[in-house]
Amino acid sequence: MGEEEYQPERQTTTIQQRSDARIVELRLDTVNFLDEIQHALEGKVYDMNNDQWILPEDSEPLIKTKKGILDIINELKTFVNNNNLLSQYTDEEIAKTVIFYGFSLTDRLSANAEEYCDNNTSTLDKIMDIIINNVFAALKRAQGHAESNAISSNQYIEKTVEQPTRRGVLPKMKR
Repeated sequence: MGEEEYQPERQTTTIQQRSDARIVELRLDTVNFLDEIQHALEGKVYDMNNDQWILPEDSEPLIKTKKGILDIINELKTFVNNNNLLSQYTDEEIAKTVIFYGFSLTDRLSANAEEYCDNNTSTLDKIMDIIINNVFAALKRAQGHAESNAISSNQYIEKTVEQPTRRGVLPKMKR
């Protein structure tokens, strides 16, 4: 009598809730996005054979100082974050945001060009290209609630696939 009964419905719900939370977490995770930009600014490339970021012998960081890289990454976090990814941006709003961030980044790079990259205009252009293109792509994910809808679709598909039918795991095929 003191033993608790096995309740598969409760267990399935708990697993499903954890799975739903994981989908949302993965879709909204901006850490990989920011890491990739940080590695690019450090001049690193991804070595698939060794599964790590490396600095090639013939390469050097685009931004010389760790402080410079962190300054840019910290500012970037205000433009690419969960709130922005879940917004319902129009093309015009995305363009305005990217332009605003572009001006902000240009001001930062101009003010610190000597410290960041010895005032090398080619390097400054590369930095702008890397960051602005990635910000644009990230914000396009928010267009028309695209990211919110993708999360909802993934959750719905996962719930549908994980639910066994009463007839067994595989549904009967119609002839």
